[in-house]
Amino acid sequence: MFPGGGCNVVSAVNGAPAISVFPAKVGYFGYYFALGSVIAFYGVIFTSKGMSPSHIGLLLSFTPLANTVLFPTVTYIADRFQCSSHILVMCCIASSFFTAVFLLSNTTVAALISFHLLVVTRSPISPLLDQHTLSIFPKEGRVKDWGALRSFGALGWGVGSAVSATTVDLTSTWALASFLFAAGQVGVLYCVLRSKPYEVVERTPMQFHEVFLFVLHHRRLLLFLTASCFMGAGFALVNNFLFVFLETLGGSKVLMGLSLALTVSTEIPIFQNAKYFQELFTDRQMLSISMATWMLRVVGYSLLQNPWLVLLLEPLHGITFGFTWLPGVHIVNTVFPPNLSNSATGFLYFFVNGIGPITGSVLGGAIYEWLGPRVMFRAAAFVVFCVLVLFVFLDRYLEKEEAVSATAGDTLACTTDAVVAGEVRLSGESERC
Repeated sequence: MFPGGGCNVVSAVNGAPAISVFPAKVGYFGYYFALGSVIAFYGVIFTSKGMSPSHIGLLLSFTPLANTVLFPTVTYIADRFQCSSHILVMCCIASSFFTAVFLLSNTTVAALISFHLLVVTRSPISPLLDQHTLSIFPKEGRVKDWGALRSFGALGWGVGSAVSATTVDLTSTWALASFLFAAGQVGVLYCVLRSKPYEVVERTPMQFHEVFLFVLHHRRLLLFLTASCFMGAGFALVNNFLFVFLETLGGSKVLMGLSLALTVSTEIPIFQNAKYFQELFTDRQMLSISMATWMLRVVGYSLLQNPWLVLLLEPLHGITFGFTWLPGVHIVNTVFPPNLSNSATGFLYFFVNGIGPITGSVLGGAIYEWLGPRVMFRAAAFVVFCVLVLFVFLDRYLEKEEAVSATAGDTLACTTDAVVAGEVRLSGESERC
């Protein structure tokens, strides 16, 4: 049985519509199967095309750069016109086409053009698919129910990366990976066309710039997203350069595929048990645990001499990613109103998969080439440690400030009610006189 298995239809309660979760399972498995088959190997693919680590860093920085523009823009358009399904269908088809061109191209120009078009057409799928699957549940507790579905994405990533790595090792070409990517996107199309939102949401009346102001006015939300941004930089560092480092140690494609499979070995149970973890920990605690675990993971990378020992570190990925993403999805869906649901997920991606990875890709590639991968990983661990300390201190401060403001607001409300009640009593006595 797949993780999160069991009934594929949640029964109706009190007249509410029944919820079919099977299309969402297929969609998540298919999408991350596609990503695992190609995108997990970007660094190795560019190396095979003759790119240096610094060039790879610059090229891969285009992905988060495009994300910073696309995520808030496309998700706002989806909220403004309620057209997320149409955008998803177009992006699935276009990204499959450009993936094939990218992998099959024999010239540098064709590879670069198709790569950039692939990034532009694939990027919007992630936040829109997340919100599409979140929307099939009622707002109350939807993030806890959604976590089990998201575990299918982790499973798809592990299977896709292992199948792709094995295929490349056997055929010595990336051509067949394009078919794996397209096959995975078929699952996304099935999800989009077969699953429906739990409730109809009106178009947002807010203008584009007002959404940014909304985020700026919620200080704890902004602090959380900023801290998550550094985790996004860390994820990009590992995704882009770990395999390049392992290759210099003599690691094979099979090892890389196995390492990706192990990354999801803990990610699956964490997402499956999202409800338990979110009841046990606060959002701040989960992100703090994620940062501490990530530091341990990359310091371990910096000490590797035998590439196969990386398999002992990869299970830590489930904690670092799961404990970043689950509280992130929870906090944005709590703070943002329903008619900005796509923008809520879009802003989480904007920070974690946009702004952060730009820094991680560019600086990581430069440090890798100048000082080597071991220094790069250790320097990144030190930066995340500093961010962790600042995040915990500032969030505690803002939490206390919010509590004081809430208490003052309650006191003012009680005082106002008392004054109004007194005026009513005086008015009644005057009338009797």
